[in-house]
Amino acid sequence: SALKSGKMLDTPVGQLIVASCVVDDILALILLSMFQVLVLPDPSIIQYFIPIISSVGFLIVLGGSAVTWLPKFIENKILNRCKPDQRE
Repeated sequence: SALKSGKMLDTPVGQLIVASCVVDDILALILLSMFQVLVLPDPSIIQYFIPIISSVGFLIVLGGSAVTWLPKFIENKILNRCKPDQRE
């Protein structure tokens, strides 16, 4: 990728660019699902809020696990299989 070849991926600016791309993709998927509701002949009011509610739910569940238990799992289960000199 361009960030990796320019040695910008491990900098704060590179991480900010990657995070903003992820947020942009998530917002695009939410808008796409809301546009699908707009073309329905007679949508109910709850169908407009299902994409937003499910996105917030996924953010809480997956984001919370990525911050709390997933790093411990990787450290204890996966990195233990690698030699210490091969870790970064």
